[in-house]
Amino acid sequence: MKAARTTLGQITAITLLGASSTAAHTDWPTSPSDPIVLGSTEFSFGDRLAIASTDDHAVWFAWQDSYCVGSIRLQRLSSSGELLTPIGLPIQDDPTCGFLMPPVLAPIGTGVLATRALAAPSEGPVLLYDPTGAPAWANPFDDDRPRALVGAVRFAGSDSLLITQGFGTLHADRLAPDGLRVWTKQTTVPSPSGANFDLFAAVPDDTGGAYLFWDSPLTYTRLIYAARINADGSIAWEEIVRPVEAPPGVPSSRHSSPIAIGDGQGGAYIFYTHGFETGTTPAPIYMQRVHPDGSLAFPKPGVRVSLDTRRQFDVQATLDTVTSDILVTWRDGQYDESEARAQRLTPAGQRLWGDHGIYVAPLHPTTGSFDTVWIDSRLSVAVAGTLGVRLHTFDANGSGIGVVDASPPAPSAFVRAAASDGGVVLAWQRAGDDVMVAQRVNRFQQLGGPPCAAPDLAAPFGSLNFFDIAEYIAMFNSGDSGADFAPPFGSLNFFDVASFIAAYNAGCP
Repeated sequence: MKAARTTLGQITAITLLGASSTAAHTDWPTSPSDPIVLGSTEFSFGDRLAIASTDDHAVWFAWQDSYCVGSIRLQRLSSSGELLTPIGLPIQDDPTCGFLMPPVLAPIGTGVLATRALAAPSEGPVLLYDPTGAPAWANPFDDDRPRALVGAVRFAGSDSLLITQGFGTLHADRLAPDGLRVWTKQTTVPSPSGANFDLFAAVPDDTGGAYLFWDSPLTYTRLIYAARINADGSIAWEEIVRPVEAPPGVPSSRHSSPIAIGDGQGGAYIFYTHGFETGTTPAPIYMQRVHPDGSLAFPKPGVRVSLDTRRQFDVQATLDTVTSDILVTWRDGQYDESEARAQRLTPAGQRLWGDHGIYVAPLHPTTGSFDTVWIDSRLSVAVAGTLGVRLHTFDANGSGIGVVDASPPAPSAFVRAAASDGGVVLAWQRAGDDVMVAQRVNRFQQLGGPPCAAPDLAAPFGSLNFFDIAEYIAMFNSGDSGADFAPPFGSLNFFDVASFIAAYNAGCP
């Protein structure tokens, strides 16, 4: 796009604007050495932090605050960086010792459902918490049978599905927004594996029902099972589906948990490590797709995510809802050669970022962790380890955009990431003083809050000032399409300048 020539009058009109405007979003730190403290916890070699973003752009956190007997704590950061409470809200006793699993944390509207992992509803009712931290359900979910809560699904309209596990069975209850049961009878899904199994995903099917995915251990590997529940609570398939090979074939690895996500078209994807368990034999990650009728899209074992011959563990995946492509990240290699890699796959299994994917960052062999967010057509991978926390961002073609230091170069672990208001919120456990902390990286690859309005073009973000004016002038003069504020779009002229002035004078909301 060719820019129109800027006149002295236009620049003068802009520079005569007031030097500041109402500030907003100023509670987010802008220095890596000054993160927001979410609350305290004892450091241990196990992941205990869950994270979720809600419809109001807030981000919630839940974690175990003690290695041995303590509490489950709940914390919320608003889009402007305000804490729910200075140290987190203790919502549930944690009587366990050495039990290291993130709590169940499911976003439902502007609130979250939160409880200790594998907690029995018979021992403590499951609650939905509103943005103030108060219980939002007049009737908490409880069950007097000896079962453990293992999963939760949110549906459109804020209905939710709670999954509990019994002896050899999975049970589903659909709850209305007020917490009351929708189905008169609980849905029961039997597991062919008996009592020894774990639900690893519950995925909405886009028609009001859900897929359940679980695995059960063999001697050195795991089998994977799938079932689908309809919106009315009936079971959709006559038989349990087995997405991976059974012996004498090669099932899923015992050393790396599988995952599942929705495919945006009523089905679901499964990603798992092919379970070779001897010597230096490659252990590749495969993708399989389950259609709504229970059929598989690819012959077993599925489509390889990378043709690399090293071991591939700890897979994560997210869907690009615009293109239906899948963004996948994983731990590649072993020991001192561990690194995070990423791939972009089409629904047909085509590897768009090369046969080996792209390199993201090195990973510490024991304490290194990573988490992934796809937002604004960008892949952001948060990596934590002995040298702190960094956010690596890539465009839709797999080219690097930038790296942001979210912390000083000090030991950090168990990083988690969530999208929020055009940016990425990171949370992790800081080793030195045993606390959970958080930072935010905005769309301009800067630490801090989101832009308060369209004219907020330059740091410090969260207020309008001369730096934003100077940035607009530079963008206008260079023909940058970001300065195209008004129709006719495709050229820069006085109408764009006038629109910028009006938006600037309107200030931050």
